[in-house]
Amino acid sequence: MNTTIRLSMAALTALFSIPAVAQAPIAGTWLATFERNVRNEDGVISADTGKARIVFEVRGDSVFGTWTVVSPVQTPPVPPRRLRGTQSNGRVRVAAEPVEAVMNENGNETKVRMVATYDFVVQGNALNGTAELTSGAMPPMSRPFSAVRERP
Repeated sequence: MNTTIRLSMAALTALFSIPAVAQAPIAGTWLATFERNVRNEDGVISADTGKARIVFEVRGDSVFGTWTVVSPVQTPPVPPRRLRGTQSNGRVRVAAEPVEAVMNENGNETKVRMVATYDFVVQGNALNGTAELTSGAMPPMSRPFSAVRERP
């Protein structure tokens, strides 16, 4: 009897010590609302919003995926961006392949390479964390990031 209780307690301890990522798998399809056309005018940040479909695959602690803009519809269509990163201790961190963006400062347009890095946790059917945009032309900008699991 004592052995059975110890084994049951050991099994419960093992179950609850699994990282959140393992309890709520990242693999699958997610819908994210994201900020686009971010503007900083006299320190006031504003942005439009868009929607993207994210598809994640997991191999070991590596996370791979694609980010496809679904709204607003763009002509010509924007190809999916590849995502790559890792999961560890309940956190997922993935970076998107660089994109070319246009910066407009006082009427002067400059093309820059931007990289978006997403750092988040899986909470049931939601992803919550931050997106950090970096380029060599400006300081990094961190914004909230969230997505929900897409229902089949």
